Amino acid sequence: MTIQHSDEDDHGRNPFQPPSAMDTGRQRRSMVYLFACLLWCGLAIKIMVLRPIMRSIFEDFEVELPGLTRWLLHPGFSALVLFIAVGLVSARLFLAASETRRRIGGYAVVLALVLLGLVVIGFGLPLLSLMQALS
Repeated sequence: MTIQHSDEDDHGRNPFQPPSAMDTGRQRRSMVYLFACLLWCGLAIKIMVLRPIMRSIFEDFEVELPGLTRWLLHPGFSALVLFIAVGLVSARLFLAASETRRRIGGYAVVLALVLLGLVVIGFGLPLLSLMQALS
């Protein structure tokens, strides 16, 4: 008994590659979500480490802080960033559609970049004014 294969079925396909390895679109969608998860986890760790250090610096020099900096130094802000990071990582368990995860991942990356800009501005401007006052 001989099995006949038609060339139409295997046109452009590598028989040694599993079908899932050829779906590059799915892998790209997963990468956006993975990047968003890593970015938020890194931000959460950075905020939780940076907040006490910045608080002690500003308290030692008794600097008048703008509202944005006071908001960034509040313990609730660290909890919010940690909550978002944990929620984003655990969303994979509840969301079956990879397209939805990609969309959430894209929004999370944009939100993380905005938050990073706010942290740089919120901590950078008071530090610059402190350095100018010391010189």
